[in-house]
Amino acid sequence: MAGLRQSEIRDKVQAYFKAQLDQYLDWLDRRGLSKNALEDVRCEMLDHESYLDMEMESDQYLPVKPFLRKSGLTAQDWQASQPMMQRELRKGRRDLLRAVLEAAERLEHYSYDDAPAIAPAAPMSHSPSVGQDLA
Repeated sequence: MAGLRQSEIRDKVQAYFKAQLDQYLDWLDRRGLSKNALEDVRCEMLDHESYLDMEMESDQYLPVKPFLRKSGLTAQDWQASQPMMQRELRKGRRDLLRAVLEAAERLEHYSYDDAPAIAPAAPMSHSPSVGQDLA
């Protein structure tokens, strides 16, 4: 059985995690994330990065069954597309977690990048005459 093409896998992974990101961001907006939850997200994200760096095959932390169900794929599709599907699913989960962390961190600070610049002071309406005391 032939596996799926990488472009097909990436499209399905992106759609799956985009829907999850929307749910996470809604949750974050309604309830926020505790410091413990943020630390758990950071740890899981680093674990995904480690698995990718070591090119280690493992389903740990991967939502394989929900992904297959929501993507309309089968266990046979999963097996036929290994290890590429597992790697892409791991990258998708890692990047989802990264996006959640970035959103949570934005809530910890205020940004004033869009604040208008202070306008320069208007020139004086009259200039002092020569010899006039400026003090």
